[in-house]
Amino acid sequence: MENFDNKLQKENLNVENNNNKIYSQKEVEEIIKNYLNNNTYQWWIVSDSIIKRSFAILGHYFLGYLMLVIPFIVIIMIFTVIFTFVALK
Repeated sequence: MENFDNKLQKENLNVENNNNKIYSQKEVEEIIKNYLNNNTYQWWIVSDSIIKRSFAILGHYFLGYLMLVIPFIVIIMIFTVIFTFVALK
């Protein structure tokens, strides 16, 4: 985050806008503050609330579990159907 702030600050101090105005240090800080307030990461996983973070982690855990387990369940079901029909012949 520090690198991003420094980069944005240098760009705004060194680059002129359409009115040929160079931003002052205070204006650069205000631009950075507004940008970060409007474009911050708004997901629950990085929330300040412990409840939101807990539910976000639980949701990610559950989604990962499903992604790992569902393919195995499908494979087991396919083998079960195949071996059932083979055993009935």
